[in-house]
Amino acid sequence: MYAVAEHLVRDHGYRRFTYLAGPHGNTDANERRQAVFDVMNAYKVSFDESRVAYGDFSSCVQQQVNPPLTTVLQNAFDMGYMAMIGAAELCKGKKCHSVVVPAKIRIRLPIKKLYLAL
Repeated sequence: MYAVAEHLVRDHGYRRFTYLAGPHGNTDANERRQAVFDVMNAYKVSFDESRVAYGDFSSCVQQQVNPPLTTVLQNAFDMGYMAMIGAAELCKGKKCHSVVVPAKIRIRLPIKKLYLAL
């Protein structure tokens, strides 16, 4: 998410954002939202909680949003696979460790008003 927000600020010069976040209390949503705040802070872009709208990670969000969104793609298969490997390691008595599955940015064509959602 940091890379997406940075791309929009650094490469396109955008300074006014509305961020469509995942649900309150969701670890992934919290980390993504914090990454956006970190970019805005690093590039001295005015941004606060009033510019954040919350969704629920459901597929219905596509019906709520009209323009194509710049977003991040995550491979659910890889995430599940890594979770299974971790579970198997725990069953064998090995130490649990964190794994970060890389995500890819899907950059959509800029429009007059650009919205960022995840």
